Amino acid sequence: MSLNNIRSNAKVLKRNFATLRLSANTNQFDAHTLKNEVRSLCKKYRVETGQLYFAELLASHNTEDKFRGFLGLRSHREYLFSKLSCFMLIQHMFHQDEDLRAAVTDTISRFLPHPEVGLIPPKEIREYVESELFGIW
Repeated sequence: MSLNNIRSNAKVLKRNFATLRLSANTNQFDAHTLKNEVRSLCKKYRVETGQLYFAELLASHNTEDKFRGFLGLRSHREYLFSKLSCFMLIQHMFHQDEDLRAAVTDTISRFLPHPEVGLIPPKEIREYVESELFGIW
């Protein structure tokens, strides 16, 4: 069973056991390869789960939850530089809460080309944000 099968069929997680196929980057199978593959799989899952948690908070109707979701997405580079996070942030650019609106707008502005040190989004994310913003205006 592949990871995609587990995602599309959560009932699998309730079973007593399941076989998981790992696509290793090498033909050699040993303890080191297994450890690296499982670690990689778990890291991807942990990042994805965390990002979805904060995106759900940002989608909440409660302003405090929204702000916690924003801070969560903003705090982790792998969360922030994703289309999901950018989409969620752009949806809140005109939110009625002034503090949330200011924080979101400031974050989004940092995705646009300017010489700020420390926040350099990947090209595809910068292009995605630019195209979404130009669609608004």
